[in-house]
Amino acid sequence: MSRAVRVDLEGCWYHVVARGNERRPIFTSNEERIFYLRLLDQVTRLSGASFSAYSLVPNHVHLLIYRGRMSLASMIQRLHGNYAAHFNKHHHRKGHLFEGRYHAYLVTDDRYLAALIRYIHRNLPEAGLSKENRNWLWSSHRLYMNQKQKPWTQWRPAPGYEGIHGTRAYRELMGDIAETELPPVVPERPWAYGTSGSWKEYERRKRGRSGRKRLEQRGITSLDQIIRKIARRRNISIKLLKSTRRFRFITRVRSEAILECLAVGHGITDISRYFKICPSSVVTVVKRYGDPRQENKRKNVGLTPLTRPH
Repeated sequence: MSRAVRVDLEGCWYHVVARGNERRPIFTSNEERIFYLRLLDQVTRLSGASFSAYSLVPNHVHLLIYRGRMSLASMIQRLHGNYAAHFNKHHHRKGHLFEGRYHAYLVTDDRYLAALIRYIHRNLPEAGLSKENRNWLWSSHRLYMNQKQKPWTQWRPAPGYEGIHGTRAYRELMGDIAETELPPVVPERPWAYGTSGSWKEYERRKRGRSGRKRLEQRGITSLDQIIRKIARRRNISIKLLKSTRRFRFITRVRSEAILECLAVGHGITDISRYFKICPSSVVTVVKRYGDPRQENKRKNVGLTPLTRPH
């Protein structure tokens, strides 16, 4: 039977699962777990990714990763390749440490993020390790409970679980009541969690990957990089910038982002999919402010300096 095709897309959430070869332990000491987490932090930083949940069980690992500019395949290969070399050297062994290739499930519906966080964090106690890991030390549970701790530069709470209010929401999530309100952590397809409606969008993105790869090869800045830059410049959150809210300031900054994406070479279709808007909305922005593709410099687009209203 042929293996499921990987769907490796930038700016998406993935649930990654990797098991020890023949279900043997991949972690035998706390020092090895710390080494793995340090590697995870380093590799995600180099690849422009971040991670929001993890659980290190003796014979397998669960990760919830937000994929950056580097492919997920390259990132995991670097992470597990370096860790396996360290583990084999320390234990004077040879051969594969991990069982086959890792599993990676694309999250196409944000409702599954909460279900996955709960599932990953409950993995340690349900594996019979609650006594050994009294405070769930080897999962990100403790980071969600106290977000002032920042042992890893690339760890980020998932959307909706940031700050004090996020900690309160997380406590509710881990309670018994939340279980009946969450979707089951069962991939609806071999490669994804989500409903049939959400798959269609990602299948289109999958088909368009070849075009985006050509853009990357030509040195064109990715959409995520552009949005992050504008969000920092205008002091606005990425989530708000990508939302459908129509406050005047947000609309103006969103228009600026759309124009800058066009200016560097991204197409109308890719931009509309990224912002989850109709292509006609992108065309409307171009008609209102001018087409940056026809201008020599971005300053001639027609946008006046943006300022946040007081």
